[in-house]
Amino acid sequence: MGRLILLATLAVALAVAAVVRNTAARHLALGPLVAVLVAVATFASAIRPLGLIVATLIACIALNIPGLRGRIGESVIAVIFGVVVVVAAAMLGDLPVALWPRLGGL
Repeated sequence: MGRLILLATLAVALAVAAVVRNTAARHLALGPLVAVLVAVATFASAIRPLGLIVATLIACIALNIPGLRGRIGESVIAVIFGVVVVVAAAMLGDLPVALWPRLGGL
């Protein structure tokens, strides 16, 4: 949880620095920033108990909720493509991360 707080603090510091230094960034859109922060927090809290694939699905869904606006088909394709890339990277890279959740010690 400490790393998540550090990451969120770094993101806020970068956003504040961008607004202070650049007059073009004065109209900072908070929606995408909050959506990314929620997706990262969701992924970080879900990866250990639910596995990499389920955590990635949940994070993609959390990230796409604000921008759906009738483009559900594109979001479904993006989620499927994301899962395929994550599985390929985990299998090719031999990552020590559980891909699927462990159900009752099975």
